Parts: sequence; C-alpha cells; structure tokens
Amino acid sequence: MQLINYITKHPKINGVILLLSGCLSALAMPPASLWGVLFLTLPHLYLSLDTTTNKRCAFIYGWLFAFGYFVCSLSWIGSALLVDGNGYRWAWPLAISGIPFLLSFYWGCAGALWHVIKNKAPALIQWISFALCFGLFELLRGTTFTGFPWNLFAYGLINQLEIIQTAHILSAYGLTAIIWLIASTPALFARNSHITALCALIISLTCVTGAFIYGSNRLKAAQTYEFPPINIKTVAGDIPQDIRWQRDKIIEHFLYYIEQSTNTNITAPESPTLIVWPETTIIDWYYTDKGLAGYLQDMLHSYPNGAALITGALRTSTQNGRSVTHNSMIMIDNESGITNIYDKTHLVPFGEYIPFQDLIPLAPVNNFSGFIKGNGPEIFTTPFGTTYAPAICYEIIFPYSILPNKTTKPDFIINVTNDAWYEDTAGPAQHHAQVVFRAIEYNLPIIRVANLGETGLISPYGQAQRP
Repeated sequence: MQLINYITKHPKINGVILLLSGCLSALAMPPASLWGVLFLTLPHLYLSLDTTTNKRCAFIYGWLFAFGYFVCSLSWIGSALLVDGNGYRWAWPLAISGIPFLLSFYWGCAGALWHVIKNKAPALIQWISFALCFGLFELLRGTTFTGFPWNLFAYGLINQLEIIQTAHILSAYGLTAIIWLIASTPALFARNSHITALCALIISLTCVTGAFIYGSNRLKAAQTYEFPPINIKTVAGDIPQDIRWQRDKIIEHFLYYIEQSTNTNITAPESPTLIVWPETTIIDWYYTDKGLAGYLQDMLHSYPNGAALITGALRTSTQNGRSVTHNSMIMIDNESGITNIYDKTHLVPFGEYIPFQDLIPLAPVNNFSGFIKGNGPEIFTTPFGTTYAPAICYEIIFPYSILPNKTTKPDFIINVTNDAWYEDTAGPAQHHAQVVFRAIEYNLPIIRVANLGETGLISPYGQAQRP
C-alpha cells in the first residue's frame, strides 16, 4: 500500500510505470491471450486516475497506458511495409508509432471524463462508471473516423469458449466493458472500505458466473448444429507475400490453386461444392483470357453435382473515364461466368486508400493509387440456393457491420483475407479471434480462407468445424 501511495504521488514515475503497464497488458491479446495480466494493470490505471487532481493529468495517464498497450499489441502493423518490393518502407516508423499515438487519445479522453464524473458518486458507482467510460470510448474507437476496433479486451478471452458466448447478446464491445469492470476490482481493496470492495467482488463473481452459465447453455445447442447442406472446399494457398505476384510465378500460383481445387475423388461429393480462394488471388485476365478461363471451367466441371468458385480478385473498372481498381470478391459458375461481384467497402486507411489524399502535398502520397470503395454490405445467392454475406479481410473486424440490415440473414458469411503481409507476427492470430467473435455475434457460420493465416469453417458458437 505504501508503494502504491508513493507511485501515485509522483506523476513522472507513475507515468513511466503506466506506459509499461500498458505494454504488459498487450500480453492479454492473442496469440498469448494471458488475460490475467489485466488484473494487475487495470487496477494500477484505476488507482492512478483515482488520485489525479486535474483532468489534464487524468488524460495523460490514460493516454500513456493506451500508448504502451497499442504500441506493443499492434507492433505487427509495420510488417506489411517491410515486405520486399514495397516502396513505402520509409513509413514504417509512422505505422508502428503513429497509429498507437492516435488511438491513445480515446483512452486519454476516457480517463479525463472519468475524472470529471467520479467525484460526484459513491465509491461503487465510481467503479462502475470507470468501466462505462472506457467501454464508451472503445465503442467510439471502433466507429468514429473510419473506426479501428482492433484488440478490444474481449478478444483476449478467445480460448474461454463459454464466456465469449455472451458476445451474442453483448457484442465484443459490451464484453470488453465488463472486462474493464471485473479486472479493475482489486483496486477497490486498496482504496475503499472492505464493504465496498466486497460488494464489487460479489458483482464481479456474479457477472463471471452468469456468463459461464449462459455460455454453457448456449453451447449445448452446438452439439446438434449442422452446416448448410453443401460441400465446402477451402484452398488457402499459403504463398509468401514477397513472391505472390512475381511475374515469373503468377501462372504457377494460379495453376496451383486449380490443382488443389480440382475434384480427384472417384466418388464425387453428394452435395454441390463451393470452392473458396483467399483475398486478391486472381486478376481480371485470369477469367477473360480463354486459356486460363478454360482451366477454371475444367476445374468446376470436375464436380459432377455442380460447383462454383468464390474468390478474392483485383478487379478493374472505368469510372469517369479513368481506370480504377477494386478489392473484390466474385463468384465464377460452371460456365466461367462472373456473378455476385462485391467490392470491398470498408477500406484500410493508409493501406488501401489515403484520407484527404488530394490535400497532402507530398509526392509519395499523391502517387499512391489505392482501391475504390464498394457500395456497402450485400447478400448473394449461390447457384445451389444458399445465401452468403461477403466480408473482405479488414471488414470482418467491425461488429454488426457485415449485413445490409437486421432482418435479412444469409446462410453464412464468407471472409477472404491475405494475412501473408503479417506472417510470423501476432496479427493473423488477432485477426482470427475477431472472426470467431463475429460468428458468435451474428449467430452465423463463417467460411474463412486466408493466404498464410487461419483457414476453415467457424460455427455460430465460435467452434472450428470440418475443413
């Protein structure tokens, strides 16, 4: 207790320790998922904010904690800029520090807001308002200025299957707010009466117990769950990014996908087959060139009971007299006809487009040619009558933004991605955790196909299904 008092009374020392606490909190995220560290770090943040004397200090404390957290948990972001052939390697320092710098303002504002309202409430309400303030600004982080809800604390519970079922009713945002509440409980034993602390502990244990009971009951339904009656074939590719589009290898890669997708079984699948390839696997001339289109047609015709290919594609079109590029997901049917064209709508800022590009007088920025956004979420129908909602890469990280409305639900969601940009980093594991949460939130299965990432079927309960 004396050590805590000493640290909190020396702002500069406490600021450094808060920065380190934020770094330590990054261990709560996949792939480590050591969520128990939050029971050490969040009480430190709580006590630090509780002893501040002004809003400015509260903002700085919240910002420092957040900066440490985001720098460490998002350090993989810069890896895409270091891939051989990338002309934007110079931006690596900006990527690994600039994004955390901006995201940290949300937690800084949460700390300042809590400082304003906490002194007007009893201790127990102060504790609850702490979680509400940070939960609110996590929601804002995910929805304002294009949004970036990556690494919500809820994703650290990815291996606690019973607990994360509550995302079906709370979403990842709601579960994150509850984690802020529960993990900060130890702070009350250091600052408040034992009665207040015990009340907080009882509330926390009730939340955990209720979540476990709810999740256990929901998982009982998973025992009888059956995927829609079609045969799914996923082909990940697993091609390193630095050679994926080398001129002397692109045909070789295309033929590899064809080979892996062709039916070679003597006994054909009894159901129609839906083949899924990753993000940006093909480009226009793969299906406009008669020779290459012939390979696609032969592959699809190898399935006697019918087949269709859904794949990520770099697609060009003409808008206002100029050629533009889309990051698309398309379907190719048995006659190599192109249907169900979906263009990625939620593009990655500074990766797939640059906000206010025309206003930035820098040659590397002005010369950047990104993608043109699509028209928004859609639901498509396969030739076999099943329906799906497409989500390309980054789009899957946004809760409740994949379907066009709340009343029409597809049979499943298809998520194609290319995680080869972030090979051997924490990025692919964190990305996959968010896919699991989307399946639970929507109560829909997700077919996920990633080049160098987690590929497979995920049930509406977050469980891995047959490949």
